[in-house]
Amino acid sequence: MTPLRLALADLGFDRLRTMLSIAGMASVIVCAMLLGAMAAALSDFLAVPSTGSNLIILDGNYVDPSDSTLPDEVMRAAEALGPQLVSRVSPLFFRQLRVNDRLVQVRAAPLADWAGAQHLSLQSGRWPNIGNEVVIGEGLADSAGWNLGSVLIIYGRPMTVTGTFRSPGVAFAAVYMPLELARDLFGPDRLTQIVTVQVALGADGETVSARLAADPEIAGRFVVFYEDTYTRRNTELLRDLLNLMYVGSGLALLAVGMGAYMASALHLAERPRESALLRLSGFSVAQVSAYLLLRTEMLAAGAFCIGVPLASAWMSALYADGPAYVFNVPIRLTADPNRVAIFAALTALSAFAGALVSTAGLLRASVAQGLRS
Repeated sequence: MTPLRLALADLGFDRLRTMLSIAGMASVIVCAMLLGAMAAALSDFLAVPSTGSNLIILDGNYVDPSDSTLPDEVMRAAEALGPQLVSRVSPLFFRQLRVNDRLVQVRAAPLADWAGAQHLSLQSGRWPNIGNEVVIGEGLADSAGWNLGSVLIIYGRPMTVTGTFRSPGVAFAAVYMPLELARDLFGPDRLTQIVTVQVALGADGETVSARLAADPEIAGRFVVFYEDTYTRRNTELLRDLLNLMYVGSGLALLAVGMGAYMASALHLAERPRESALLRLSGFSVAQVSAYLLLRTEMLAAGAFCIGVPLASAWMSALYADGPAYVFNVPIRLTADPNRVAIFAALTALSAFAGALVSTAGLLRASVAQGLRS
């Protein structure tokens, strides 16, 4: 208990430096927690199965397809291939809009295409009829607390939720409406961001893709992908981003160790005589080491107790306005208890390692050398 009492007394002696050290470590812990939460959210999304083997046509000049517009000539070019090659051509509209004070993705497609081309499966309620009715994804229903009968204000018009659906990919947190309703709400222009082409049964997808890519209305202006290929391309981008987040989170935790090293090294450099006097008065090297390590672990514990609530509050404030979107992927940041426990252990280990390195050199010195300092 003696090293513990010494550590507490020492931290209380210079309160300003103690608070500054804790604040510095806490800011790093906040960054590590946020990056870890984002990485976990993206990892959960990447575990979702792929969407299917349709062909899609989109404007390849836009990073965010919601900013692009496909003219009607693109759909007509796909429909011109005939029923032997193409069974259905489906336009898709989507925008990120504020709905009931939440930023969500609003999508629209012909109702007949929802099950096949858009991969929606009804989970509760019913599909919309003619009128101001929409359905919402399970992810959005869970995060926003909306349910059957909820009224959503979309583009200034009240819409009633008639059902919830399940879908792979980013649509699980979207609002879907019939394309006819979107035309009435937003106007007829700029309503097609992606065209989905279902290859006819027995037709060769490569042939259909090559025919579409060579069409004068598409060649050089738009790109044709297999839906799975487009999904995999976006998945690889997200996976690279995920790896960067893991690296950033690890570097932030490493910075905790560096902060512990600097705090301990500065403390020892300023008070070499005190350490020597402790050993002269009967303290063993192990007891002095324990005092210094306990002091650093207390700083790290204080920083962790401040950093985790701050990170959790930031996540809650961010998600209060709706999901955060990364490459059109809605992600929800949460302070998972298991992840918090892992970060606590890594923080303690990083701080211990930093303090251990900083104290090793000084404690190898003799008492006489310390007294002459």
